[in-house]
Amino acid sequence: MILRDILGCRSGHHRAHHLAGVLANGDADTSHGWELIEGLSGTFSYMSMMDSRPAFPGSFAMPLGTPSPRGWPGETVSFTAASAGTNTYVCPVPGHAQKGMHGAFIVT
Repeated sequence: MILRDILGCRSGHHRAHHLAGVLANGDADTSHGWELIEGLSGTFSYMSMMDSRPAFPGSFAMPLGTPSPRGWPGETVSFTAASAGTNTYVCPVPGHAQKGMHGAFIVT
């Protein structure tokens, strides 16, 4: 799972934008998750998920297990981006954001 790209959406001038997507873990040897945190950050501690809070209600996916012969584990993430701004998405598994699994999420 690569979490280094810039993601974005358009919220519109007078309304929020609802986002939904499926997070799937295709990494055969470790679990991964997804969390959109407030603000833009480039420095993360080992337990980055404890240093911040979700940017919007629902903008979090618990760490998923590793793939099996039955397929990749997945979870639907669904939330409303209620305001414009730049936030950061991270993998909430300890040490992953610190090692580079993060990126910008821009709502315009």
